[in-house]
Amino acid sequence: MPLDANIYTEITPLDDALDKLFKALDAARESSGQDRLPQAVACPTAKAEGCVLCSAVPAARPFPPFAIAAASGYALKATDTFAATSETPATLQEGKTCFAVTSGDALPPSCDAIALSAHAAVDGRGGVSITAPMLPWLHVRRAGSDIAAGEALFGRNHILRPSDIGALLAAGVDEVQVWDRLEVFLATVGGNFRPAMATADKTAPGTGTSPDAAGGTPDTASGTVSGTTSGTATDTPTDTRMVDGITPSLAARAEALGCRARLAAPLAATAESLRNFFQKSLAAGGHALLLCAADEAALAVVRAFMEAEGQIVAPNVGLLPGAPTMAAVYEGRPVFCLPSSPAGTLSTFSALVSPTLLLMSRRPTGQYAGTLPGAPTETGDIVAELASSLPAYPGLDVFSPLALARVGEKTVALPLRLGEGYKTTVRTQGFAHITANGKGAPLGSMVRARPLRPVETLYSTLFCAGGRDMVLDIMADALLRQPHPVHMVSVGADAADALEALKNNHCHVAVLHMADDDKGEFNFGFVQRHWPQGKVIFVNLAIRQVGLVVPAGNPRGLKSITDIRDKKLRCVNRLAGSSTRMQFDALLRHAGLTPQDVSGYETEVESQLAVAAAVLTGRADCGPGVAAAASAVGLDFVPLGGERWDLVIPRAFLDDPRVISVQTLLQQTEFKKRITALGGYEINLTGQKLELGVRLGA
Repeated sequence: MPLDANIYTEITPLDDALDKLFKALDAARESSGQDRLPQAVACPTAKAEGCVLCSAVPAARPFPPFAIAAASGYALKATDTFAATSETPATLQEGKTCFAVTSGDALPPSCDAIALSAHAAVDGRGGVSITAPMLPWLHVRRAGSDIAAGEALFGRNHILRPSDIGALLAAGVDEVQVWDRLEVFLATVGGNFRPAMATADKTAPGTGTSPDAAGGTPDTASGTVSGTTSGTATDTPTDTRMVDGITPSLAARAEALGCRARLAAPLAATAESLRNFFQKSLAAGGHALLLCAADEAALAVVRAFMEAEGQIVAPNVGLLPGAPTMAAVYEGRPVFCLPSSPAGTLSTFSALVSPTLLLMSRRPTGQYAGTLPGAPTETGDIVAELASSLPAYPGLDVFSPLALARVGEKTVALPLRLGEGYKTTVRTQGFAHITANGKGAPLGSMVRARPLRPVETLYSTLFCAGGRDMVLDIMADALLRQPHPVHMVSVGADAADALEALKNNHCHVAVLHMADDDKGEFNFGFVQRHWPQGKVIFVNLAIRQVGLVVPAGNPRGLKSITDIRDKKLRCVNRLAGSSTRMQFDALLRHAGLTPQDVSGYETEVESQLAVAAAVLTGRADCGPGVAAAASAVGLDFVPLGGERWDLVIPRAFLDDPRVISVQTLLQQTEFKKRITALGGYEINLTGQKLELGVRLGA
């Protein structure tokens, strides 16, 4: 039945229009049983910039793949120099016990340190005198120090940037699974228009597909397919048609969102022309259709056609400028009819079309967009408060990489490590410039930051301070899958740094897993001792089992921590200050052992996966770690105890949409299943608000 004429005078609020459109698309998909969204395709990593991942991507190999020299000098075995002094140097033989290397060279297999030229004297007969003791791994970048094999690099629905491409290739990922690009077909209906020069006879730049491959270009008069409709008119006085500059502009906007834009020549305002355009577009794989009505007469034709053959869900969306605008569904695809005015199409595309295309493309929609106090400077910089100090390097201009987020009422800039490698580049959202003759900036000071992403992303970025663990990788991945995607930046820091970030309002949440040996409690005592006035809540993330990573099959039969001493096993350790290291030390104390009882206690690695890699390659017989890291590389795990990982959330941020998304996620069964699937985690407290006295098994 035709719609009541009065419906066109009714205004549909924007949020209601989007809600009705999404529900109509869901209903069409359910009734047809067809998924009309882009499907997963394989893409060479080198060509995947701007693509959206359809699954999480782990590193296929470590980076660096082997130990390399971090400075020029002589590679040697550290133990050969332990007794060296300037008076009694250690004399080594070049080519036998020491080797000349330059920065970036692979370290010879027998070596584990680099002596700089300042500590090496050459006698000209092959002898090299080392005048100071060298520590193991001095001036050496160990294998996997930047990226460990199996480490989660990116989660599902992550948009790949140029820096991400480099990280993936370095980590041995030559091909990725991505969502195919959304196909959007566009045309102007009615009016006295001609196509802009060389726009209707080819697809938008960069698609690499001819119009014939996409089903051709609908003919101006009838909507039939023609591959040669454009380029025939010239700017002569006898041609009184206006150039259609609106649809090419919209096509460029769609391309900027990662879609493929297929631009047709202007259509006649007839049902036959519309039907041919729609059918040809759908046959060519169209996912969305976008029309510009030249005038009220053309809009009336589009409305009548959609009443008869489609479904109008919002005949008059409340946008200004942008009226009249219509949202509809045709054979399970969204259809937008926009006014043919530059200002109207700009606002309507941004408010209505863009969120729909982004959602269909599985891209973040900027749900938390807002206006910063004070506009960006003329150079595009924003003012942000530093979450840690920025040093100056006299004589050098420093562009310090930053992660940026809106925390409470201020923009926070978290300086990232200059030398951390790919981990820094993929997290960089902006830069702060420290000039060659400038001074450093202390913690809490204000700096000008040049954002590399739209300012709106500040409102959809969540800072999480403290902790490094695979469950946080899952959490970051899951937050990007939520209806309102949140990009979580997890700041690996010790408990003291995490608490400092909370005190300074430099993070939205902090992860703590601090055991109180005397009471068997976690986290509460630590916060109360160091921040008794803090107004926070504790929400459990998971209980993580800690123990020993051992070779597959546990060939040495480890059952307890004392077996390390009794069986004379070689161990590898986590960094001092990490929670795993503290748990390991506590287990040693409770068993009556000292660090001297553990061979390799002083050998430190930077991550859980690095512990597993050391055991896998035979560099160690065991090491303190978690079950997830062991299973990731096919090793076994001997559990020895548990630690409670809690999210500490300032009460002031409980109403922040990003924090709400986190708390909602912790209640989801699917998220808990993903944690359980890692192995070595318990979820009986996950998502619960905790009070003092709640222990591991409560």
